[in-house]
This record gives sequence, structure tokens and C-alpha cells, in this order.
Amino acid sequence: MENLFGKIKASLDENDRTNPADLINILNNNISPPEKISANDVYIRAMYIVSDAINSYGGCFPVDEHELLLKLIIDSPVLIGHRKDSLPIARNFYAERVQKGGANWVKVYFYWLKSAEGAESLKNNIDGGIYKECSISFVFSFPECSVCGDDIRRCGHRPFKEYQAADGAKKEAYFNYRRIEKILETSIVYRGSVHDTSLTNELYFTIPVQSENNSEQCKFPAEQNYKPAPIYRIWKTKQLNADNHYLVMPAYEGIRCVLIKSGGILSVDFGRETNISNHELNSCLRNLNLPDGNYGLDGRLIGYHGKERQTVEQLIKFLCGKRSKVTRIELKIYDLLPDNNVNNVLPDIFQRRQRVSEILGANCNFLVPAESVPGSGLPDTVAKVSTRYGAEIINCSTGDRFLLSKGKRIPLKVQNKEEVAGGFKYSLAGHVSESEMIRTSPVFSKKCLNTNDSIEIEVSSFVIKDSTIELVQPKIADLCDGGLFAENIERLTRPDADPLPVYTIYQQPDKAIQLKIEDVNDRDTFIVRNFSLSQLTEAKRFLTDKVKILDNNHGQFFGRGNILQSRLPGQTRLLELDGFLIGTFTVRPMVINGRDRYLFYKMPDGMKAGATGERQK
Repeated sequence: MENLFGKIKASLDENDRTNPADLINILNNNISPPEKISANDVYIRAMYIVSDAINSYGGCFPVDEHELLLKLIIDSPVLIGHRKDSLPIARNFYAERVQKGGANWVKVYFYWLKSAEGAESLKNNIDGGIYKECSISFVFSFPECSVCGDDIRRCGHRPFKEYQAADGAKKEAYFNYRRIEKILETSIVYRGSVHDTSLTNELYFTIPVQSENNSEQCKFPAEQNYKPAPIYRIWKTKQLNADNHYLVMPAYEGIRCVLIKSGGILSVDFGRETNISNHELNSCLRNLNLPDGNYGLDGRLIGYHGKERQTVEQLIKFLCGKRSKVTRIELKIYDLLPDNNVNNVLPDIFQRRQRVSEILGANCNFLVPAESVPGSGLPDTVAKVSTRYGAEIINCSTGDRFLLSKGKRIPLKVQNKEEVAGGFKYSLAGHVSESEMIRTSPVFSKKCLNTNDSIEIEVSSFVIKDSTIELVQPKIADLCDGGLFAENIERLTRPDADPLPVYTIYQQPDKAIQLKIEDVNDRDTFIVRNFSLSQLTEAKRFLTDKVKILDNNHGQFFGRGNILQSRLPGQTRLLELDGFLIGTFTVRPMVINGRDRYLFYKMPDGMKAGATGERQK
């Protein structure tokens, strides 16, 4: 397939500062001029050359192509108006990824000699705003259609027209620049095609910090003055006092961190000794452009591939310089923190959010939106605000913070690891306070983890027995934050939390099951004959007998869960179950041939145990 040529236009970035020595070092290293250049020899300016927004041609450089552009653009020439009948006026020597105006940009630094003819005129025209826009010339071979993913030259879709996609939604067509092979040049031009171009008076840049093993790493402080409040894990809003007032915010898969501005220096603390590659993180921090002062901000670091949030596991790989799906990172700010060394008392949550807004200024999009709601309104607000991960909730009276995850997730730490046939057996424990840990039943998985790894386990339910959490249907969901800011499971496990009644199912040898109900209303055991889980799900009714079974004659364990709600309208038992069985189920008495028997079946979706629902016959 033939190569394609593209030209995209953007804006110039002006600056009046003296050229930093580190930037000059990069210039010499990347360009290798015959004679080394000093800061006094050159003028340096920068271009916001391309973004991930759709340009006026209907094309887009997706974020996952920006890393390639950073490499290809180095040592390319700068021209005027793409004219190749004259020599370059400058040369590109460095590029980085930045965020500006809600878009992701490739920012390119270029230089020209002060002694060159017209050098002063070029500087004056750029700094005076006469030369404002720029363009890139490049070679690529695949214009990927945003609607169908095929070559847009052949698929029939046209940029800026709406089409119905495979999922039924209407999408405006555009094309992604794919298989970019070469950057030919950048040019100063009279008019650009990239939306929302602008000038800036800062020539900031990101310099990689080299560690002893010569990889891009940055070590963050182990001690800090600002310590965020613990986050308590909960699964349902009814675990919170309905008489209180709350602030509800979206929760994101990410790593909790503290941004500290002190003595004019901005640093980030993850609550543990952490070595991570610093280039993207430093660029993200610089984009915040926080004002001077001494303060700490409670933040979350989130990894993205394009606009899609990635798992914490992928984010950690990215931060450690390993291969990852994450292509960019973003910070979200949740709260202002007290300085624990000066016995600082913070104002209430609403005043703190106002203060954070003032600190962030034009970057208020980094502040996570929040809704104030009385306890009675929590269920509806949480449903509206939650991300696919869940919601964070703050008690406005006490300042207590809660994370309500969408799935039933428990943050745990790997304490021991044993290799078994087909995988690994893990011994786990979770925080109930900063120092106290509670053990869980072992988890088997093919996934290879390390001792002290912090993970999230998704379960259908759990039962606390003899100070141990017995996990029901556990599955490793993701890595999670394992530092000093690890989430607390006290609200899930504390003795005064009124543990839910449970049911247990045992498999009998003759295709029957034993359903043992340990309810607040009663404790009963039923035998369900010719049982089929798939048929139960399809609302088949099973003939059932109440029996007395000795504790040592249960049969083989089949499943377990919690009884969320139980009612006894008449003689019928209505059970809202969670765990192995999910939904509302009925155990209804009947008489057959003068003998007391029962029907066991699942009620239609939407019927709750709190509704009468079933008519007695």
C-alpha cells in the first residue's frame, strides 16, 4: 500500500528565559553538532505540534502514537511554509508529551543560531506573536477509520459525517494516523488546522533523572508531614448512618498519593519507598502549575490507554518502566490535607474543597467533582456518581472516608505463597487498623504474585469464623495500593457490624442438595432433589423436604453466601440471597398426599424479599 503524506498545523510556544543548561545538554546529545553549542549561542523555542483532537482534515493522532512521534521528530528540520526549495531555519532537538486545554499534545523544542542571518528577526516575530502557528509534514500508510477500523479510503465512511457503529450508537467519522514511518519536517505557517492552539510564556521541560542502573527512575521521600485519612471499605450504603450528611465522588482504579508543595518544590509521596520512571509523572506534575505555599493534596494517580482507564497492575508496570497498556497518566485531586507536624486543624470539607479550587486555579479539572447529599439520598446519588470501579464517600461531620466498590472487593496482602499443582496457594491478610491484620482463608490461583504484594480479591460473600475471614468464590481482581495508605476493612469485619445471616449448600451423592439456612428468623435445612443450578436460574420449581441433618453428614460443600433480607409472609419464606445464589428465592409450604412438603424456586428479577410478591394458595 502506498505511503500517505500529511501536514498538521498547531501553535508556537514563546519564551524569554535564558536557555537552561540541561536543555543545552540535551541539544548537544541529540543533535551532535560538529562543535558543542553553549547557551549563549542559540535561541530556543517550542511548538505544540500535534494533539489527540480531530483536526480540520478529519485526522487524529491518537495518544498511543505520541510516544513514536517523540522519537521520530528529533533532528528533523524546521522550515517556512513547508518550502523545500530553501534551507532549514531551525532544527528540532527534543519532544515531550504534555496536557493542555483538555487535550494531549506533543510539544517540540527547536533551536537556531543567534549568529545566523535573520535570527533576531525570527525571534522577534515569534515572541511578538506574528509567527504563531506551525505545521508538521510526515509519512504514514494507514488512515484508520474511527467507525469500522478499516482503511477510510476504502470503507466508504467520510470524515465529519455520522454513521451507526456496530454497537448501535451514532459516531462521527474521522481517521487515526497509523503506521507513521517518518517525520519529514515541521514548518512555521500562516494558518493552522489544529483546534485550540495557544501561546505560553513558559519554556518548561522534563529532564530524566538517571539512577545508578542508568534507567529513568525517581525516588520519592519515605517521610512526610501530610498524611491522608484512612479509607474504609464498604459494600453497601446501608453500612453508613442515614442521619449524617455525605459528600459523594467518583472512584477510580489508581494509586493513592500525596502531592506536597513545600519551599517552592513540588513532590509526590506514595506512602512507601518507591522507584518509578519519572518522565511522565514529572510532566504530569508540571502541568498542574501549582502556586507557591506549603500544603498537601490528597490525590490519585490513574493510568490510561487513550481515554480508557487501565488497571492498577498495568499502571504499576508503567511506573516501573515495564511493558504496559498504559500510555499516559493523570492526577485527580480529592482533598486538602493537614500538616501533622504543626498540629494543623483543617476547616470543614466544603471549605477545604474551596481552598483546593483556589490552589488549582485554571487546572480545576483535576479536582474530582462531588455531590453533597443527606444519608437518605446516598443510594440514588452513589448510583449516579459511581464509575465502573465505585464511589468515594466522605462523612461531612466526622471526616471519615469510605470506598464503596462496584463489586464485592477486599484489599488484602500476600503473606505467604506455596506452589501447588496448576498454580499457587496464597495466604492473605487485610488491614483492620494501621497495625492489626486479619487472616483469610487461602486463595488458589494460576496468577503468579509475590509475597507482600497488595491485591484486591473479588468475592461473592464472606463469613467470619474464629477470627478468620472465609472467602466465598474468591477471585484475584487486580493489584492495589499496599503502602501506608492501604484501605481498611474494619467496617466489613468489625464485631459490632451485625454480621449477616448465611446459607450453605452441600452436594449429596444422588444429585440432591442440602440447603442449610442460618437465618435470624429460624434455622432450617432442606433437601432439594434432582437439583440443577441452570434450571433454578430459569425459575424451575423444585420439590423440597425439610429435614434434620447431623453436622457431620452435610455432604460435599457446594456454595455459600449471605442472606441480605428474610421475611415470613404467612408460612412462606422469602429470601434475598447473595453469594453463590443471587436474587430473591421462595421456600413455599404445600401439602401433597397429606404430607407437608415445600417448593423452592427463584422469583422473577426485580422482586425483593421485602415485597409480598408471592400469593398464598
